[in-house]
Amino acid sequence: MDATKRFPLRVVLSVTTGRLFTKPRGLDDNGIGDLYDILNWMTGDNLLTHQLPRAARQCTPLLLETFPFLAKAKDKLPILDQDLELARTAGSDERRKADAAEFVEAWLVKVGEMVGLQHLWLDVPKLPKYTPWEPLDELRTMIGER
Repeated sequence: MDATKRFPLRVVLSVTTGRLFTKPRGLDDNGIGDLYDILNWMTGDNLLTHQLPRAARQCTPLLLETFPFLAKAKDKLPILDQDLELARTAGSDERRKADAAEFVEAWLVKVGEMVGLQHLWLDVPKLPKYTPWEPLDELRTMIGER
């Protein structure tokens, strides 16, 4: 069994920052599959949507321990927010989306350079210990019994 699996920095940051930096894989895709991929890999589970936040909370400490520079990346989010605000005020919807995507890509490159990454991929380990939840039990816990 592999000890690590390679994921893009943008996907790892999606876990540790709570921001979705995933990329669509096609026209009808929003990129959320990247988040499922990393969290399923780390937990060894087959998570459902409502389980992603808990899994991310459980995976974040190991990611920050393994890649301490990720904390610095989170500190740089205000720079991205300023750029995204500029994109938000651009002309057409298509232009805004293009500008936002370009700003995110540029920010990721800056983060990579800041921490000395030669590439924007990280070898992510599995959680050493993870207890899966039965999805319906977890949902009941989240919303309360009715």
